[in-house]
Amino acid sequence: WTSATYSHQNYELEIGNFSSSNQAVSTYAYQISEPKQRATKFAASNMEIYYRPKKAGTLKIYVVDNGDINLQATINVTSTNVDKFISTALYPSKQTKAIKYVFDMNDARFSKWPIISAPTEGAFLATISGYSLSVRRFQVGGAPYSPETHGSTAGPSTHQANYGWPKKFFACRRSSDAAEGVIWQDQNTMNVYMTWISSNLLSATTTNLNAGGNFWLVAAACNNGNHIVLVTVSKDKPSDKTQNIVAQAYKIDATTGATALTKNLPTQKGNGGMNIHKFSSSGASMVWNTQTDKLCLSIARTMTQSGDGLNHQGGIAIIIDAVTLEVLKNFGQTSGHSFANSMILASDGTFLGMDLGDNYPRGVHMWRFSDSKKLGAPVVYTFKTKHATSANGKDKYTEISTASKTYYKWSNDNYVYTEIAHTGLVEVDDGILSFFAGEKPPLDNSKVGSAMNAPRNFGFVKVDKDLTSKTILSPGAVVNGGFYNFGGGWSAQENKGINFLTSFTSMDQSVCRPKTVKLGNDSILLTWEMWTPKAYVRSYGMVVDKNGKQTKEAFDLGYRMMLPFADDLVYVNGTGRIVAYAGTADGFLTRYEICVGTSCPTKPKSGSIPTTTSTTPAAAATTAAATTAVATQAAPTNSTTPAAA
Repeated sequence: WTSATYSHQNYELEIGNFSSSNQAVSTYAYQISEPKQRATKFAASNMEIYYRPKKAGTLKIYVVDNGDINLQATINVTSTNVDKFISTALYPSKQTKAIKYVFDMNDARFSKWPIISAPTEGAFLATISGYSLSVRRFQVGGAPYSPETHGSTAGPSTHQANYGWPKKFFACRRSSDAAEGVIWQDQNTMNVYMTWISSNLLSATTTNLNAGGNFWLVAAACNNGNHIVLVTVSKDKPSDKTQNIVAQAYKIDATTGATALTKNLPTQKGNGGMNIHKFSSSGASMVWNTQTDKLCLSIARTMTQSGDGLNHQGGIAIIIDAVTLEVLKNFGQTSGHSFANSMILASDGTFLGMDLGDNYPRGVHMWRFSDSKKLGAPVVYTFKTKHATSANGKDKYTEISTASKTYYKWSNDNYVYTEIAHTGLVEVDDGILSFFAGEKPPLDNSKVGSAMNAPRNFGFVKVDKDLTSKTILSPGAVVNGGFYNFGGGWSAQENKGINFLTSFTSMDQSVCRPKTVKLGNDSILLTWEMWTPKAYVRSYGMVVDKNGKQTKEAFDLGYRMMLPFADDLVYVNGTGRIVAYAGTADGFLTRYEICVGTSCPTKPKSGSIPTTTSTTPAAAATTAAATTAVATQAAPTNSTTPAAA
């Protein structure tokens, strides 16, 4: 489909030179614009970049954007493909802006990151009064989850964002040497690894745990001693709607990586089973009470066929014996559907969590479990509902209908217009704060129609520790609303004590990927990514006290710190430091370290992480020419000397 009716047209190509600051590495670069002429109807086919290599070997294609240099594709060029145009699976027709591409076949090191201690890279990224951000990058190989390349670049307006992503990096501590570790899964091979980082942050050791394969890693927890427990769920998607799949628990030696015990979890329907038909992208959370040696697992899954012939989705919570890996208690459904979950170990040893329900119940559903029973489960925040536009025997919903659209008194809305924060639950001495990002006003049923209909803002509510009392401690008006459910009955809703900490009014400024971590003095650090409906913009932070009052106003984190959707920030006790992890397409584990407080460095100290010197390599562009075919030539030979480009 090459006509202007069904194909985007006219791409500007600039041929330039990409070189390192010391000129040790130099190669051609190509800047290709977004299509200057859009298909008059719709794009039925894509424009693809083809490249003509001059020799056999490994072709690496990098993208230079926003000062970052990211590996975009690795292609094995055989002798039969030399001097022939080959597919790259890169599509300028999908671009929304001009992008610089760098092609390398000489195994040059392309990185803006200085080498700290080969092959570990690092930089001191940003600092303002009372805040600093630094990074270390450890070469672990493979494909650790990268927020920019593995699917979670979808913004808050997208269908996928409504259903969430599972956690990707699980932080650990090891008592034998106080080492810092992280558990992660290779997104290509599905192998599961543990990486232990040296105390001086100069090196890391990675071990294959021989788990994964055809399984998703959905949860991991450590006892801060010498054991790790993993939970994996099969990737199988049975055609038989009544069939359950396999889920496994592993107990791993944190030093050697050896498997001490493996147990198949009960995934059948009935008889205390977890009723798992398929993995759900909404993921899981797991916490280990080391005093009782019990684990609590909250997991979302698609269930086996129910009486209505459908496979419904929902969240459940179970208790696992950390010694035997036997399931001791199945608490049943937490929410249905359940599109996100988070959990912490409370100060009294109970498991405190929340999940995001779309109907049963509809809202942010907080719950607490002991080893054997539920200890309260209030809905602490609830939201609007899109109603049906076909009558189905129900009356017109006059209050929200307009001249152009008629709504009726029934609904089946799976959109939740909300993200829970991770961990999102913060226990303080006199209560519990629950954090989330939501649309204002929360209960206006007329502001619907899409996954996102208003900018998202960072909100919270504070509740009493006794969840059975359903006592709201934060100030704020009582707002009542409701919706007509699937059967046409009225479901009343109430929000009380809801407070929003941001006040964005533009759809191009929304809180996304909200995260929280309690600091050592009852202060709470909040971070979030600002997004347009579909694109990341920048990252921000804020500090509040135990009542949600701002003690440090919103500030720019000073770097493009994109984190996995559902991962937690980790407070390193006694250090005033917060750690977060992400992966890169070129096999690095990225460790971000945030400092908040009066002890934060204002610049790198002697022997510490150096400042990056040049983060935006610029290609010397020639005159642009509009073209719909990208003709390429072999790049000049690169020096093998590593350099920060």
